[in-house]
Amino acid sequence: MTTLTPYLLSDGKCQQAMEFCKSCFGGELTVTKVKNSPAKAFMPAVQQEKIVNARLRDGKLEVSASDWLRLTELQFAATRFASI
Repeated sequence: MTTLTPYLLSDGKCQQAMEFCKSCFGGELTVTKVKNSPAKAFMPAVQQEKIVNARLRDGKLEVSASDWLRLTELQFAATRFASI
């Protein structure tokens, strides 16, 4: 069976967006901030509270997300997750 796992990018509101998704769909939400990941040594202080990976899982539902972490690059409007 083929499954679809969407990956959402957020402008610094990843945790709030994924908590909203959890309130709608239920499931288990795991969230990793930059400061709690191996990437912390390579990221500036302003990025440490951002989400490097979030995953919501419940049976066949799986949604992954992160905050946009590339300060020097702009996002494409089509990939942005609306702020809640």
